Amino acid sequence: MNNFNDPNNIIQGTFGTGSTPELTVTFNFADYNVYGYPAIMRGWHYDWNPTTDTLLPKQISSISALPFKFNYSAGGTNPGGDFAYDIFFRWEIAKGNPQLEVMIWGDHNSWPIGTVTATNVSTAGGRNFDLWEGFNFGAGYDVYTFIPTGTASQSTLKTSGSLNVDAKPFLTWLQDNRAKGGRCNNSMYLRGRGGL
Repeated sequence: MNNFNDPNNIIQGTFGTGSTPELTVTFNFADYNVYGYPAIMRGWHYDWNPTTDTLLPKQISSISALPFKFNYSAGGTNPGGDFAYDIFFRWEIAKGNPQLEVMIWGDHNSWPIGTVTATNVSTAGGRNFDLWEGFNFGAGYDVYTFIPTGTASQSTLKTSGSLNVDAKPFLTWLQDNRAKGGRCNNSMYLRGRGGL
């Protein structure tokens, strides 16, 4: 679990024991303050590989499908945030800080980095998605965020749901429509992927 910006370990997690990864997280923060984020990761996250496997890195051009699914539920009063799938990339195979992040959001009541630049760009899991683009100045890399169409201004976070999509069509859309901008293309290496 990644407790980014949580030096006092207020975010606490327990892992399930079944064959499917399961994470239960508890925390209590002031409204609309992002202190950390729990995540289930596969591959590298910066210089850390929590699974120590060798599945990743893998060049985008060699990936034919990138399916993922997770279910989520949240408690408390007026929860804030997003349930998302994050994919981190670098231009070279070497480990290190990401150079690009692609996110696919499920339910949320927060705002992506940047501005909306395209609408209805992809359909997956029964939803249409818009693309937001921006630069994460704190992390030092570009971010492409696909969010369900028309949800940018919603104020309520659903307390349960699921996200079940293949990320490869999203990456193909970026190759076809954003590679000329020089911030991403199929020669990049997928370094790590995570969700929650």
